[in-house]
Amino acid sequence: MEHTNIVTGVAYTCGNSDELESAFHEKGYSEPIWGTFFQFRKIGGQVMRGQKGVLLRHPAMIPDGFDEDGEKKFKHGFKHFHVFNLEQVLFHEETEAKVREELLNYS
Repeated sequence: MEHTNIVTGVAYTCGNSDELESAFHEKGYSEPIWGTFFQFRKIGGQVMRGQKGVLLRHPAMIPDGFDEDGEKKFKHGFKHFHVFNLEQVLFHEETEAKVREELLNYS
């Protein structure tokens, strides 16, 4: 099963996919569609009060001070973010129909 981002349609990979698979089965979700709080808000959804997201990460270059020439230094690291399952989000009726229609295009 592919865990997919609601906005980009891109499948999550590596350890993130494992985290989502674990949460998917633990919580009994029926759809492997995920997004951040702001992604759902952007498309007209509202994460339900009290819902907990799944912590994911992606590689990033992290600022690490300045070198002797005053240039910014960076190091390899990770940025962390939370995603929520589609079933943790409320939509207005017309918005939900549109979202579900677009999800069919990802399949």
